[in-house]
Amino acid sequence: MDDLAKDIFRTANIFNHAASVINKKMVEELENKGSTMLPAAGLTNCMLALELYLKCLYVLESGKKIIRTHSIKELYDSITPAAQSEIQTLFEEAKRQNPTMQALASQFPDNEYSLDAVLELVNEAFIEWRYAFEKNAGSLYGHAELIFATRTYILERKPEWKLL
Repeated sequence: MDDLAKDIFRTANIFNHAASVINKKMVEELENKGSTMLPAAGLTNCMLALELYLKCLYVLESGKKIIRTHSIKELYDSITPAAQSEIQTLFEEAKRQNPTMQALASQFPDNEYSLDAVLELVNEAFIEWRYAFEKNAGSLYGHAELIFATRTYILERKPEWKLL
C-alpha cells in the first residue's frame, strides 16, 4: 500500500501546485484588473489536494484502499487520533504564522477559527466550489493551513517524498 499512498501523495502535490499557480495568477488579475474569475478553480484544486492528502494518510496508516468520499470530515475522522493531534498542532502553528489569518481573526472576531470549525467549513467545499455556478459555495478560510499541516505531517513520516 506504500506505492498507492505515494501515488496519492504525488497527485495531491500536483493539485496543490496547480492551486498555487492559479492563486498567483488570481492576485495578478486583481492587481491589474480589479477582478478575477479564478477563485473557483483555485479553491477546487486546493480542496482536491486536501482530500487526497487525507486519503494518502489513511492508506499509510491503515494499509487499506482509499475511502470513496469527498467529505473532508469523514476522511479526517478516518485517520488515527495521534495523526489528528499532530495535524491540530501543525494547523495551530501555521495559523499563528499567517498574517492573513491574524487579520481575519481581528476583523471578524465572531468567526470560529478552530480546526473543528475549519473542518466544518471545508467539509464539502470541493463539491461546492467545482460547481460554483450553482451559487452554493461559501467563503473559506483555514484551508491553506490545514493543507500545510496535513502535508507536513505526511512528510514527517515519509521525508523521502519531499521531492515528489
